Amino acid sequence: MPILPPQAPDPMAVEFERMFCEQLADGMTQDNEDQAEEQGKQLDADKPDEAIDEESDNESGSIIVGGASKDNPDPFMLANITFNNPIDLSLQPPHLQAIYALVTWLWLQFHLPQVACQVTLAILACILFFLSPMIQIPLVTLASANRILSLNVPIHILPVCPTCKEVYPDSNSTEKDCQVCQSPLFKLDLTWCGKLQKNRIPLLCYPYLSISEQLSSIFSVPGVKDLLDQWRTKS
Repeated sequence: MPILPPQAPDPMAVEFERMFCEQLADGMTQDNEDQAEEQGKQLDADKPDEAIDEESDNESGSIIVGGASKDNPDPFMLANITFNNPIDLSLQPPHLQAIYALVTWLWLQFHLPQVACQVTLAILACILFFLSPMIQIPLVTLASANRILSLNVPIHILPVCPTCKEVYPDSNSTEKDCQVCQSPLFKLDLTWCGKLQKNRIPLLCYPYLSISEQLSSIFSVPGVKDLLDQWRTKS
């Protein structure tokens, strides 16, 4: 049986594949930059707060335990707060808005795993490219989709004493035991299989978002500032 010579690759198919790889590489580069920025914000948030003046604590009537104030540092005074400016959705193509909204809705409503969401984004990017090579393809990570839809709200998790309900700052310098009742604040450092935990997990968590961060997200909505200034036109 004669052996047919290998067929030469289609130049158009090769060019399409090159263009798709370039677009996908650009998307992955943007995703990596977004993840690095989020990690940098998390490292800044994990830094211990500056010590509050002891005399001002005593004047404010805070409780003193063992010679030090239990609210020093203040758990609700977060250091190095960064605000995420929302992205103007009007600058995004409608097909990308629909894709990001679909994937994030599946993640929030039905708890679709993050890896499944990212596989969905990658598959949709491949389908769109092969249907129209010149179309803009979506980013392929869930973090980027949340950032574009302004859903990456920085919720801070503060540890709470399960016994006396005292709140402590989310910092690596926080003691393992409560300063008031000496109850443990965090779960065991080892997992069920004997491995060391990367991050300390509080026994009782308090999701916290500061007033300044809430106001920043509210004022970023188009039309809110004008609505708040309408009182100036009233007699």
